[in-house]
Amino acid sequence: MTTLAHCRARLEESRHLCVASLGMWPDRPDLANTYVPWEGAAPMGAIARYLLGLRHEATHLEQLRDVTDQARADRRRKTLWGRWRSRSRRRPDSEADSQQDRLAPQSSRT
Repeated sequence: MTTLAHCRARLEESRHLCVASLGMWPDRPDLANTYVPWEGAAPMGAIARYLLGLRHEATHLEQLRDVTDQARADRRRKTLWGRWRSRSRRRPDSEADSQQDRLAPQSSRT
């Protein structure tokens, strides 16, 4: 994904699919009906399977937060203020201390 609009469209599609999957449930589901989704797994019913899907979705939301944070950081680095801040952070401590000493009033120097 390269644009915010594309990302929003995918999120809306995901939300639509989640809501639609609830519509697949019968009016009176047989909650005792289970199956083994993969070898070695415990038997899973309809509720457990739906909750597994929600957990899967939550991991994608965490990925989205991470990507959003990266995009914001990149955007900040590209601004004049962001470039100035990153330069001031990269300055060695000794240089920053000597600059502080030059800026401090004469009476505060020891």
